[in-house]
Amino acid sequence: MEVYGEREETPEKRLKDKDERRKAYYQHYTDMEWGNASHYHIALDSGALGMETCVNIITGVYNGIAGFTSATK
Repeated sequence: MEVYGEREETPEKRLKDKDERRKAYYQHYTDMEWGNASHYHIALDSGALGMETCVNIITGVYNGIAGFTSATK
C-alpha cells in the first residue's frame, strides 16, 4: 500500500467506488442510464464466455463490419 499509494480499503470497496464514479460520469455526459444494454451495439459476459471467446466474437464482428464497409465504398 505504501509503494503504490493504495488506500486501506478492501478491493471490493475500491471497485464499487470506481463504478459509482464511472456511472456518474457516464450519466452526466450522455444523459443515458448506466448499465442499460440497449445503449450498446454488443454486450458480452467475459466471466461466462471467457476472454478468448469474447476476443473471437469481437474480432468476427469487426471483420464483418470492416468487410461490409469496404465493399460498399
